[in-house]
Amino acid sequence: MTFFYYLKTEEGKAIKIFKYRISYNYEEKKMAINKISMKDYNRFIENILTELEIGKRVNLLTFKRDRKVSIIKISNEKFAVEEDGFKQKKFDDLNRHQVVKLMDKLRDIEFPRSNMLHINRK
Repeated sequence: MTFFYYLKTEEGKAIKIFKYRISYNYEEKKMAINKISMKDYNRFIENILTELEIGKRVNLLTFKRDRKVSIIKISNEKFAVEEDGFKQKKFDDLNRHQVVKLMDKLRDIEFPRSNMLHINRK
């Protein structure tokens, strides 16, 4: 299934914010985003930082699934980011603002020509 987020303006017009694909996991009874467009990358990162539960991780993979960046929520305000692709690094004890800035840099390194990313939540 494909869904769109819409925002209503003051004039009453609806503006499409971003689109994503959803699949339903019957074992866990949860909905998970499978793919995301690179146009929606920044908004997705900001949304996922608020939605992510403590101890859970989100993996962002290229279409070929040979490069990966993982975001792990350690506590309410602390995150860890693991880079596994062109370079292999781990960044610990980052706050929300640092994660957003780091993910912008990692997008250029790990996903330079990607149009779509695969999302995997664990």
